[in-house]
Amino acid sequence: MDFVTGPIRLQITTESAGLLAAVHAVASRWPVSAPETDVPVLLDAHIHLVPRPGRLPPHRPYVREGDPALGPWRLGHDPLWVAEGDGLASVTVRIVELPAPAAPEFGLRQFLRYFVSEALLALGGLALHAAAATRPEGATVFLAPSGGGKTTLVRRHAGAGALADDMALIVPGRGGHWVVPSPFPGREGVSTTGTAAPLARIVDLRKGEPPNWVRLSTAEAVTLLVLRAKVPDNALPVRERVLDAALRLAQHPGVLRLGLPPDQSPWAILGAP
Repeated sequence: MDFVTGPIRLQITTESAGLLAAVHAVASRWPVSAPETDVPVLLDAHIHLVPRPGRLPPHRPYVREGDPALGPWRLGHDPLWVAEGDGLASVTVRIVELPAPAAPEFGLRQFLRYFVSEALLALGGLALHAAAATRPEGATVFLAPSGGGKTTLVRRHAGAGALADDMALIVPGRGGHWVVPSPFPGREGVSTTGTAAPLARIVDLRKGEPPNWVRLSTAEAVTLLVLRAKVPDNALPVRERVLDAALRLAQHPGVLRLGLPPDQSPWAILGAP
């Protein structure tokens, strides 16, 4: 079964009935991909799922060896799931199957979240702890900490253009950066309703402040984007790629800081049509 997220195509196979059921459960909520003319597929990743003996543990120690973008690697929350590969194109993932059916689906979703975030970095994109919505001028990404108003904003003011409520995916596409529908919702699970769109602006949302916006300096923007990057850990190769991606985005389109009173739409303040 194929899953497409922006420039990444995940070709998932398994001989396990339990893991196949998990794949179908994930597929049922995976958003529609963008046309390849707008966001071409740059990575075909063959992912083979293998059942792993055991049960869902109360504590899941994190495992990391190597860099997926450079060669042999091992990554995971052992013993919930462990993925191994030699580069990004071919991956074996061992996922615990008990207690079924919740554990395999949870493990698969978590693996995909980690893999997509690292693969995007290798391709020049960036996953951010952010919401995103589309408008006629393109996609706007809203940065904010947990409880900062991201989910409320996309639920009330995105109209038919919600792209993310917790993990926004900025990817390379035709003519520059694009934002694609995120398959990784937050706790409230707001559905994606928009299609991929060129990145128009990035906004640092300040809930409850007077309505106004200012453009951040490049240094301020880089610091904020690095802080909001959704990446598994702080390994040196990961940090370097996050910093490169943050610098590109800080320069274009840049980051605006937006004060937004409660229950007010951001679009009029931003001057968006």
